[in-house]
Amino acid sequence: MTKHIKKANDLKTTGRKIKSLLTSSVRSTDHTPPTFSLMHLQKNFCISDCSIADKAKFAETLWKLSQFTWKDISLIGRHQLGYEHIDRNAIKVTIPSCIAADITLLAFRFSGNKAMVGYREQSLFHIVWLDKDFSLYDHG
Repeated sequence: MTKHIKKANDLKTTGRKIKSLLTSSVRSTDHTPPTFSLMHLQKNFCISDCSIADKAKFAETLWKLSQFTWKDISLIGRHQLGYEHIDRNAIKVTIPSCIAADITLLAFRFSGNKAMVGYREQSLFHIVWLDKDFSLYDHG
């Protein structure tokens, strides 16, 4: 018994299954939990410069955030587990080349009002700075 496999151009492109397949590669990651990267963490704003207590709070915050989806996090207040957008012009240090001009910077709180600042790339959050002494930008 042989099976006939339809060629892609034989399929109707107006069908729901085909539309779903075509858009699956650009699906929103809002309903997935964040993952975190320290690959771009900058000198002088690094985990090694934090106190033991701040390191513990940082780890705890990453774990807590990983229990929510990006959509859930967007609904939480910025001084809780949520985030706020940071104007790149407010950053007082050189922005690394890995951050393109159109990238939106986000800040999460990890120890009181101390901020971890970085950018989202789908479900991955790249942490670039740990602003342990409030010197990265004006916190207003």
